[in-house]
Amino acid sequence: MKIKTKIASALSVGLLVSMMLGSCQLSQIFGNGGTSAADSTSAAVTTEPSVTAAVPETIDYSKLDFSKYVKLDYKDIPLEVSALPVDPTEAELERELGDRMVTMGLYELDTTADATRAGEYIEMDYTGYMDGETFDGGTSEKATIFLDVENSGYIAGFADGLIGVKPGTTVELNLKFPENYYEDISGKPVTFKVTVHGICRLEINDEAASKLSDGKYKSISDYRVYLHEYLKTISEYNALNEVSSDMWSAVMSRSEVLEYPEQQYQYYYALITNDYISAASEAGKDYDAYLAENGITAEKIDETIKEYIKTELILNGIATAENMTVTEEEYDEYVNKYYAYYAQYLVYGTTKEQIVAYLREQAFNEKVLYTVFGYCTLSQKKA
Repeated sequence: MKIKTKIASALSVGLLVSMMLGSCQLSQIFGNGGTSAADSTSAAVTTEPSVTAAVPETIDYSKLDFSKYVKLDYKDIPLEVSALPVDPTEAELERELGDRMVTMGLYELDTTADATRAGEYIEMDYTGYMDGETFDGGTSEKATIFLDVENSGYIAGFADGLIGVKPGTTVELNLKFPENYYEDISGKPVTFKVTVHGICRLEINDEAASKLSDGKYKSISDYRVYLHEYLKTISEYNALNEVSSDMWSAVMSRSEVLEYPEQQYQYYYALITNDYISAASEAGKDYDAYLAENGITAEKIDETIKEYIKTELILNGIATAENMTVTEEEYDEYVNKYYAYYAQYLVYGTTKEQIVAYLREQAFNEKVLYTVFGYCTLSQKKA
């Protein structure tokens, strides 16, 4: 049980993309190569196959004339967000820099100061008690806190009680958990016994920048530039994550498919059909009987395929219209960031190559969404 309050951070847009663009079975998510689908002039979908269908090649979207297939409308979408994206202030930049240094232990501990002051970082131990008993998550050794009564990252009153304390002193804080806190302790009284070790003195210099960036930035000025852009991007992604579903729904409803590429339609039809064939076989049922029992009709299959293809036409069409590309460095960064999560699918027979291909696709999708977001008209929600 952590006593720190959670500070808003950017969620993974890539994972949101996976949910927004439809839920596929693994064979569809990690199929061979691309993502796309369907044709209004395609032959009627049947529900009779009893053997696995051959899967055709996916279409090469880089060679497609999108004007023939889709009419895009993705600009000037009005959206309301809780907080508008902003450039970080100098104070916010300094706070982030300090937080990172303290987290990495890049400080000298001053144990001789007369008393702690607001705006300083301190090192401490604390133990929490409810009804006289300690509780899970209520104890920490060598923890740190920024003494800001409004934004310390801890529950209300915690930072207040540590201002004006001499290092080496133990204080008792009688507080109350917020009403909207974790369900089992929300609103309950709590006592923390806190021993202040000392004040964290930070040396903000080139050496610190190198350590913070694992050698990537050699000067503190360069690291500040990076940190400024990082915080700005986080602000934008927080807003994007809040409205991404509504934004994509608007793009899908505004844009119109003029024609569904037949080759991609057949690609998805084969994938989906093969999934149902395998599922029917594993259930020991006749294919048509399996579909009927699960309410799967030719119309539903057709609708699913066309939804996949429309999504791909829009994603790739926007990328082409905006001359958008993803560099190999960006692909590698994205794969390295999320591979560990998707590695769980290796036990189901998914290969590393398939996971990497899927994550590269998600990196592309995320960049398209970010591009669309840049054209949105944002306004702040009224309190």
